[in-house]
Amino acid sequence: MQTLEFLQRKINSADKLLSIVKTMKALAAANMRQYEKAVESLDEYYRTVEMGLGVVLEGISETQSFAYHEDSTGAVIAVIFGSDYGFTGQFNEEILKFALHELNEAGVAPKDRIFFSVGEQVYARLEKMDQQIHELFTVPNSLNGINAMVRLLLLKIEEKRSRMNVGKVQLFYNRPRTGVAYYSHQERLLPVDLKVFKRSKKNWPSRSIPTFTIGREELLAALIRQYIFVSLYRAFGLSLASENASRLASMQAAGKNIEELLENIKAEFRQNRQASITEEIMDIASGFTALNPE
Repeated sequence: MQTLEFLQRKINSADKLLSIVKTMKALAAANMRQYEKAVESLDEYYRTVEMGLGVVLEGISETQSFAYHEDSTGAVIAVIFGSDYGFTGQFNEEILKFALHELNEAGVAPKDRIFFSVGEQVYARLEKMDQQIHELFTVPNSLNGINAMVRLLLLKIEEKRSRMNVGKVQLFYNRPRTGVAYYSHQERLLPVDLKVFKRSKKNWPSRSIPTFTIGREELLAALIRQYIFVSLYRAFGLSLASENASRLASMQAAGKNIEELLENIKAEFRQNRQASITEEIMDIASGFTALNPE
């Protein structure tokens, strides 16, 4: 039987651990909402850029617009968004498994895979699988850090494309669902399929299609740059929201387990305390009987 002092120390330790878990759960919930709101705010701008591309492309022939397409043959830069820290459940395992599955389905040979890992956790898992990782990026720990990381990622992509025959750039990241759920998603960043945006003009919110005074090609290039930047920013934001959703789910499960453990320890403490009290009473009664024989 464990002593009351030992059980009391276990209760105190469990209480402290539960307090830490509750704090981490609150932080995860706040961070998740912060990144979700940032992406929601960006969605309208993203839609505006799409519609702008639809208007500009209306006056460009398929032959002309094809100039903005890179040759899709060649190596594939696979940007996989994970996390730098743990306590995220299967967050990193799921996105990595999804990315490798999609690359296999697309018939991308291992020698043609250029992995860009966003986060130490994905990097470590790729290393264990003997995959060649070309770049490692830290995960931004705030909204302010996303802009700088997007610029760095774009710089590294351009450096790699200038030195190697790169056909595509694919993004793999988790997107949040309702509550604390998320799902794995892939998105082609490059080459930009301009034909898709021609449909955006049909959904213009008013009868008046906007006009522009600068050159069509110049405006198109500027809108494409904005589209690529916003696409990467959204990928970071959605991945970070999903990471915190996964961490929140993990903390909820951990909190429940600690509460159950704490209840069991307290029950054992009460039982042992009662047994100790009963034993003391029996000792007193025995002593009294010994001192007062009939």
